[in-house]
Amino acid sequence: MADIERFDNIVEAIRHLEPNHILGTCLERDGVAVKHSRYELMTMPDGRIAALSFSGNFTFYRGENKCYPLCKASLYRIQGRDDRIEALLKSYDFMVFLESLPEVRAFVGGCGYYVPWALAQHYEFATPMIDLTNELAVAAFFATHFYDRVSRQYLLVKDGIGRIRGTSMILDPELAGPLKPIGMQPFARPERQDGFAFWIPESADFTEYSFSVEFVQDAKVNLRLKTAMMGGADYFFPNEQLSQMASIIKNTKAVTSMAIEAMLKDIAGGNSYIAPDVTRDDIQRVIKERNIFTVDAPVICPEAMPHRINAFMDEGRLIIRPAYRRGEALPAP
Repeated sequence: MADIERFDNIVEAIRHLEPNHILGTCLERDGVAVKHSRYELMTMPDGRIAALSFSGNFTFYRGENKCYPLCKASLYRIQGRDDRIEALLKSYDFMVFLESLPEVRAFVGGCGYYVPWALAQHYEFATPMIDLTNELAVAAFFATHFYDRVSRQYLLVKDGIGRIRGTSMILDPELAGPLKPIGMQPFARPERQDGFAFWIPESADFTEYSFSVEFVQDAKVNLRLKTAMMGGADYFFPNEQLSQMASIIKNTKAVTSMAIEAMLKDIAGGNSYIAPDVTRDDIQRVIKERNIFTVDAPVICPEAMPHRINAFMDEGRLIIRPAYRRGEALPAP
């Protein structure tokens, strides 16, 4: 393994990785934009249209606020088999809930490329994927912030060593490889974070596929970077009602029968993420032992969501409309 380069602060690391990135100037001037990627339309293998971020290179990054020895998907960081079963049931519950929302139906009905697993990952459910981004600013944010579960906010890291992992690869047009595009989705968080997904088996470690640079966490520089990034957390984590709905689904001691059937259907189709394959009996045992209720309707009524359509496809055109509240008239196309 090559020696890992270490820099004095996050901005020096940014300058090393992308010498022309605008955030490399944030220590010298005000008014620096958060990122420099743009969107391009791409027809996917299933005929749907994806709006993918493109920053001028084919390097994909991941920011880490500490130097962790391993880099595994969130599902595989859960140790116990029963814990994984419960976490996956919650992930399927969230994806089933998404299918009931008008935003999602409009987006899918308009031929938008929809990635439910990616939405589950972005809203902090357990999945077999690792988040990547081709926008260095996004990786820099996650490398300089930590999530405080008490305040439910991303806070600046003030000391220690941070890391940015990177991997260079070409996006397979047929999507046969482990790198999967996400792009614009019915909700804003994946779009703001310029997400790509790297599907990885439990036996693998992303370290095998990536290089990394380290940097010293400097409180003053991290604050300067956050100021330059147009509000930092506020930008990358827009105030969406969906994040509150996701929290309710995760923390409620209930699971829908639809989620159970969706999970079993995936397993029957060869898409199993726990070995050996989970059976219906396994699920029922976990539900019983953990006092989880099985319900036949979503834990949250879709009508409770103050729906907002951010973008969708209309006759082959990508339509982006301002957010609206229920009861307000939609602007004309």
